[in-house]
Amino acid sequence: MNLYQIASILGFSIVIAGVLGVVRYKIIDSMYYPFIFIVWLATVNHVLSLLMVRYFHSNAVNANVYVLLESAGYVFLFKNAGLFKRRSNTHFLLLILLLMVWVLDNIILHSITRPNAIFRIFSSFLLLILAVEQIVALLPRTGIPLFTHALFCICLGMIFYFTFKSCIEVFFLIQKDISVTLQVKLYALLVYLNFFVNLFFAWAILWIPRKKPYLLLR
Repeated sequence: MNLYQIASILGFSIVIAGVLGVVRYKIIDSMYYPFIFIVWLATVNHVLSLLMVRYFHSNAVNANVYVLLESAGYVFLFKNAGLFKRRSNTHFLLLILLLMVWVLDNIILHSITRPNAIFRIFSSFLLLILAVEQIVALLPRTGIPLFTHALFCICLGMIFYFTFKSCIEVFFLIQKDISVTLQVKLYALLVYLNFFVNLFFAWAILWIPRKKPYLLLR
């Protein structure tokens, strides 16, 4: 079994989180809806990527669109979590900035039909910073074990994934003569890390709190 086949199979691990999101959607706190959207989007993107590679030999177009929507989803998640409550327009400015960098990378400087690195590097570092900032904000006020706190688990998964992803993207960007063997090894590490994070996200969904009951005023 080659690495592409392994990546194709392990990529379906996101379906576990997707199914849990469907099952729990109506009862979970709406604050986490953007994360459920991200998980569903990742599931659709994985299936679409396999089809695009099979019939068009490239999944660059849908992958480029996916990373933009994924980044926007995380911004909305952090907005819902109150990360920007002292800076009310921050989420709006971040969305505009993400869109501008995406257009610059995929439309102006390069073609959307190629797997472009600039936006991926920018968005990975941005999401990494937001995840760290959210964890710092959570630590003093969480009253439950951290590994049963859904938002903490989501942020930790993001830190694992986007740290490695951003490092790989930067490395590939500055090193033009990378051996095929090294490329395969780095990609393999990313595949297995993605598998782990997908399972960790499924764990996080299990711990998303239920909706708070409305208080009826009499």
